[in-house]
Amino acid sequence: MMTAIPARIAGIVVLLLLLLGFDSIVWTPYPVNSLDVGAAMSGPGAAHWLGTDQLGRDVLSLSMKAVLTSFVVAAVAAALGALIGIPLGFAAASWGRVADFAVGGVRGYLGAVPAVATAALLACLFGSSAATAMVALGVASIAPFATATRDTARAAGRQPYVAAARLAGSGGLDLVRRHTWPMLLPAWGATATTQLAGGVLAEAALSYVGLGVQPPAASLGLLLRDAQAFAAAKPMLLLVPGATIIVLVLCLTLVARALHATLAARAQIEAGDA
Repeated sequence: MMTAIPARIAGIVVLLLLLLGFDSIVWTPYPVNSLDVGAAMSGPGAAHWLGTDQLGRDVLSLSMKAVLTSFVVAAVAAALGALIGIPLGFAAASWGRVADFAVGGVRGYLGAVPAVATAALLACLFGSSAATAMVALGVASIAPFATATRDTARAAGRQPYVAAARLAGSGGLDLVRRHTWPMLLPAWGATATTQLAGGVLAEAALSYVGLGVQPPAASLGLLLRDAQAFAAAKPMLLLVPGATIIVLVLCLTLVARALHATLAARAQIEAGDA
């Protein structure tokens, strides 16, 4: 109960931020790339709630679009990691020690290569872009999904009720559907949410150093980079994207932990009753 309340609050905060982000697809207070040099570096007010940047762009509008961009990059990267990592995890759990050793080597290599190194290589080959960041972060997400799938599938296979189901004549697909699947869902859900949190942070880092999203697009990392030169004169430019990153990552992490604890307990009950 002590962890449920913060997780619910965190979930609400994430939903509100995502609502603002997706709302930027159809509406922002001002056009994102609209320049008003006469109002440049103005403070928060009735016309611009969070002020304007050095080019006179509305900071709230930029932040809304930046949240959307950072979240989409992180979500696509997590999906790529799941698409490759989940089959690898199943292979390691199902095909014996040789397959486990081979898949473990692949997971270890992918887990050891930093996303920045992958992004730098891709940037040299194809140029820096949002797609470069997605692929680099997706590669980094393969190992966590593979590990979660392998460990959970093995743990499910060792449960007494699974052995009893085999003796009762249940086949492989039936065992997966009734016993393994309920345990895999919380593992995948928690891993995906954790990768989203890490992806938002990593996207900001890649864009900050010029290996991710490029102007004129907006991302949280780009806003941080642009604001650095004006931090002393206008701290709000640095505070808004920085606080957004911290809040979004922290809240996603809290949701991931609560999701894992809640769904794992529920899946255990459902699998035992199946």
